Amino acid sequence: MVLEELREKAFSLAKDQFEKFEPIALANTKKVLHAFKECQVSDYHFNGSSGYGYNDAGREKLDEVFAHVFKGEKALVRPHFVSGTHALATTLIALLGNG
Repeated sequence: MVLEELREKAFSLAKDQFEKFEPIALANTKKVLHAFKECQVSDYHFNGSSGYGYNDAGREKLDEVFAHVFKGEKALVRPHFVSGTHALATTLIALLGNG
């Protein structure tokens, strides 16, 4: 019972913050759901892959959704950067191109 009272007190103290962030969270959720719809994400895109990422439709679709949400031409969303130098080199190569 003490834990429930503590929980209620914490919620009442944070009520103003929750009211402030709730509309922002709802707007962002709507934006992401709209991106999923626009990018035609389906259950197929949540299937596993070989692990090498070759022709991985889900990975490509994730990039597309991020680009749509953040209003970019393209997006690169990868957890596979091994270091800061790797991430910087990828960014520079993408921005500067050949030559």
